[in-house]
Amino acid sequence: KKSLISRGPEAEKRLLSDLERFKTGGLADHLIETESGLKLFFHKKTDAYKPKTGDKVSVNYVGALMSGQVFNNSFESGEPFEFVIGEQRVIEGWEEIFTEISEHSSFTLIVPSEMGYGASGEPGKIPENADLIFYIELEKIN
Repeated sequence: KKSLISRGPEAEKRLLSDLERFKTGGLADHLIETESGLKLFFHKKTDAYKPKTGDKVSVNYVGALMSGQVFNNSFESGEPFEFVIGEQRVIEGWEEIFTEISEHSSFTLIVPSEMGYGASGEPGKIPENADLIFYIELEKIN
């Protein structure tokens, strides 16, 4: 728990560094883009099991607006964030991408607003029509 909390600032720094590299074109050769417009860049890619609908996944993540303003850092809680794929508890971009990511992988994900919080945003946290960027570690699949 404590080690997870202590990794929060490092994860945030990595995310903001990737955001800067994305904005300046430095990630262009490394980005993978899905048909729906999600963009991702792997830090660590494994050949382990990929989750499917109904699987519970445990992830650690930092989320930010494209301005660099961080709106969530799950590392700070000391516990991974858990959700079941297909239960629609997370944004559409996450529902889609997690069936393509192997356990123990880490990556940066850019989510267009229509795959995120869309026109409504998340009052007080995420403006309307905001594209989002996440640094994510897929820790475990149950």
